[in-house]
Amino acid sequence: MRLKGRKNFSRVFETGDKSATKSLVMWNAAPPGGDTSPEDRRMGLAVSRKAGGAVRRNRIKRVLREAYRLNRFQLKDGADFIIYPKAGCGIDSLAGAQKELLQAWERAGLLRDPGTGPRRNGKA
Repeated sequence: MRLKGRKNFSRVFETGDKSATKSLVMWNAAPPGGDTSPEDRRMGLAVSRKAGGAVRRNRIKRVLREAYRLNRFQLKDGADFIIYPKAGCGIDSLAGAQKELLQAWERAGLLRDPGTGPRRNGKA
């Protein structure tokens, strides 16, 4: 569920599409190899010191990870993306993180069509 490694981050930053919301910047790219199974949804986080001190940065990462965990089934299959909170982002709660994350996914065109139900564990 997590995008790890310098090579994967570089690939998404270089080849991915960029979209932004009020508090987040997001880059997204298709996974390598073109495999688009539900397990290939991966999120990476890049939180700079401009977002605040260590406690603040860790809080932002925690709530964004939880927002992703709760809403990942609304994503299309096979999406690698990196979330970068802007300096002074206003994400303090899970509700705020979910709102911003869903808005970023919508702007990037990563959300499933409303007619197709959410897929859990590869099943409709």
